[in-house]
Amino acid sequence: MATTAQQSFVLNALELDGVDVSQTDDGEITAARDLANDRVELDDVLDLADEHDLQVRNVITDMQSAETRVVLDGGPA
Repeated sequence: MATTAQQSFVLNALELDGVDVSQTDDGEITAARDLANDRVELDDVLDLADEHDLQVRNVITDMQSAETRVVLDGGPA
């Protein structure tokens, strides 16, 4: 079975420091990083999404959980 862009992104994103990856019920992929030192930087996640031709659908900051999530299109690239 061939690896899709989404599968490849997930595998690569899991190797990034402090990134958690999941998939929503709607098939969207989320990559999240917790707040550290009063900021959340996601440039490496955004660069990785771009490398895999995945579209960023939203960026969500959850203040209660102190994390920021990047929501990517889970459909065909």
